[in-house]
Amino acid sequence: RKAPAVSHTAEVCLRKVTREHARDLMDALCGALLEGTMSLPECAAALELMRELLEAAPLTMVPILRTIALTVVHCLSPGNQPLRERATPAGTAVLNELVQRYPMIAFHQGTQTLVVGGADGVIIVYDLKEGAITHELPTRSPEEDRPVAVAARNYDYLAEADFLTPGVNLAEKVVRGITACAFNDQGRIIGVYSFEDAQIHFWQLYSPLSFLGIGRPHPICSFGVSRTPWPKLAGIQLQWVSSRSVNLRRGLRDVLTYNL
Repeated sequence: RKAPAVSHTAEVCLRKVTREHARDLMDALCGALLEGTMSLPECAAALELMRELLEAAPLTMVPILRTIALTVVHCLSPGNQPLRERATPAGTAVLNELVQRYPMIAFHQGTQTLVVGGADGVIIVYDLKEGAITHELPTRSPEEDRPVAVAARNYDYLAEADFLTPGVNLAEKVVRGITACAFNDQGRIIGVYSFEDAQIHFWQLYSPLSFLGIGRPHPICSFGVSRTPWPKLAGIQLQWVSSRSVNLRRGLRDVLTYNL
């Protein structure tokens, strides 16, 4: 039986709720998916709605990016093959949206590795082949750690007041902690930039012997970065231009090159 068309008034109300409470809706969807309370069709539909929310209200989602990423990895985990098969198209679309919109998230296709930087300066590394977190990489020494509202190990969202530096409006607020991440071509090294700390770090994730279980991720080097006014999140990009060289773009004209 064909479902009745949604009335114009109901449609307007739904759009208003989505626009004004997008992050609350996203948080609720993530919670339901992580708790496993949805049927397989509902999971696929929820992931499709998550992608639309990211597209509609990208800046409001910054404080809960870890939760969103964890949810996608959970849905694509090989440990639940029926869910993985049903969720792959929509889950892949959400993953693509995350990587394209947020510079603090990076994905390497060859190694199937996802990294997500947080406000606490910790990089969470996911192995999508296993559907699990493999490493937590701190970019700050213990004495540099700043108090945060939620412990990193909870992979929950940080309160907006703790994640963003107050500014004129949301679009102008400065993202704390990790601002941008990028893999080199081989997926063995990641560059990590923090606008707040004015530093860029390089970590080696994998070595030629990693497949034997030998060698853990370790920092290679760090550089101080000149401070500039906040260029907005969309204006920041970390891009590898060779196997040992990275460009950091901040706005239209500010381009810095770092060589390992």
